Amino acid sequence: PLRAWREKAHAEEGHQHHHGNQLVAVSFADDAPLVGERVMAVIESLGERLVRAKGFVHLAGDDRKGFVERAGIRTELRYLEPWGDAPRRTELVLIGDGLDDGAVHRALWACRAGAPC
Repeated sequence: PLRAWREKAHAEEGHQHHHGNQLVAVSFADDAPLVGERVMAVIESLGERLVRAKGFVHLAGDDRKGFVERAGIRTELRYLEPWGDAPRRTELVLIGDGLDDGAVHRALWACRAGAPC
C-alpha cells in the first residue's frame, strides 16, 4: 500500500535527517490569483520526485477555473468553466518523494500575480 508522511527532524541528533524514498503529501491553498505559467514551472521543477499533483487554481486575469493535474511524467493545466458565484481559491495537493513542505509553499506563493519572479 502507498503511504505518505512528512519527513521529521531528529532533534536528539542535532540535525535534520531525511529518509529517502518516502512519499510526502503537500497541501497548498491560497485565495490570491496565481500566474498559471509560474505554477506549471514550480510543478515541473520538482522533476521525477513529484509523483502526483492535482487541484484547482485561481488564475490571474482569467474568469475560468484552472485545473492542474500531474500523473507520471504528464503535467497539464486545463481551463474549465467560469467560477461564477463560487469563491475563487487555489487548492492543490502534491505528492512526491521527500518534498519540502515549506519550500513548495514558498515557491507557490511566489506565483501570486504581482509577486517578483
